[in-house]
Amino acid sequence: MKRLRDHNRHRQWTKREKEEDPEVKAARRVFGESRKVGRSLRSRVSKVANGEYPLRNLARPKAVLLLAILLVSGVFIADQAWKGTTGISPIPIIDPVTLVWGSGLKSGDLAGWNNVNAYYDASAGGVAGLDGITLKSNSTHAGIAVSENPVGDLSLAAGKHLAMYQNWYVENATGCCGYDLGYYLTTNSTVPLTPNYDPANDKSVFFLFKAFDAGGGNFLNALYLKRDPLSTSIQDPGGCSGDCFISETTATDITAPSGNGMFWVLNFTGNTGPISGNNQVSWICTGLLGGADSCTIGATITMLDKQTTVNFPWFQLTGNYYLGYWQEAKASTQTIAFGLRTISGTAFEVTGSILLMVPSPPASPSPVEPKIDTGGFFGPIIKALISIGVFILASIATFLGYLADVFVTAMNAVGTFFGLGAIGTAIRDALTGCSPSP
Repeated sequence: MKRLRDHNRHRQWTKREKEEDPEVKAARRVFGESRKVGRSLRSRVSKVANGEYPLRNLARPKAVLLLAILLVSGVFIADQAWKGTTGISPIPIIDPVTLVWGSGLKSGDLAGWNNVNAYYDASAGGVAGLDGITLKSNSTHAGIAVSENPVGDLSLAAGKHLAMYQNWYVENATGCCGYDLGYYLTTNSTVPLTPNYDPANDKSVFFLFKAFDAGGGNFLNALYLKRDPLSTSIQDPGGCSGDCFISETTATDITAPSGNGMFWVLNFTGNTGPISGNNQVSWICTGLLGGADSCTIGATITMLDKQTTVNFPWFQLTGNYYLGYWQEAKASTQTIAFGLRTISGTAFEVTGSILLMVPSPPASPSPVEPKIDTGGFFGPIIKALISIGVFILASIATFLGYLADVFVTAMNAVGTFFGLGAIGTAIRDALTGCSPSP
């Protein structure tokens, strides 16, 4: 009889289930599924706690994928964390400083350089361990050294900064100068043997940083960028016009041993104007080392004399360029050395190297909210992850809102069924701190 009563009671409950409202059935299903998930999670946590899921048992593809995710995550976190305080990434090879060209002259000679009236120097300017190219022109032919290989893909500088360190040294105790000197980018790696060669008159030269001896230990330093690719020479009617991009006259150490700089940064970001926010400028730093202005490339700060411009550089980045060094042809010239050394360090503290930089906005006097830096190597990845993350979060929010509505409706139905009233609405109001209007 007891079994019969139980069976009848089960039949009555099943019939009642069929007659229940859909909201009650939905609540039952949600409750049942949540219990299943809870039991599954407890089971997995218990197995992990007991060492039943060691990493060595992972399938190789899964293990490789996990390792890759961890490595990329670590690099990204380090990159963002460091930028958040200094604006400079601890990963210079990736971002914000990338070495495009650096000879280093590691062969101990001028192998890899076409040259005339030039030779290798193991201690340029008397600096121990600093390789250099020393030029010694004569009365008819300039001192020249041109790289046999192109300097690299400069088109990568679009939207970034293109920069170069370059130190030069007087090596004669009698001092100098009475002649001009400089370095340039050309589409022709052949050494010109034209008497009295001047790169400003070479149709293959598109970039020229030239130092004119202005007398009294001063040099006029002018950076030229050829505007017309069909022009046979650099155009400068005077007063730094025409192809002259920027110039300054600075005091120069003309005694030996000496150290002088010819640094430059070209701003290809498109954000130009007085430095504020994301605005950037192009600049040159010249003159004797230890000057009055701070010239920063990457994390390296050198004191020289600085001149800036907000003009956008018209230099063509798509050319196949070779790097050349030049000393004007003059009788009884002194030797001039251009230092070339590449050091793989925090920010490529080098001379004679061309760099790409992802600029960081200058420091602001007022604190700003932390944000994710979407520039540099990780930029496209970060932007894609942000887009995907926003979509996923929006979808989750929509789904959770749907679940909340289902829960309230279901609990209201259960409360009505048991004579408890709209308990779903009461729970929602209690959690949100709201109460229904009277």
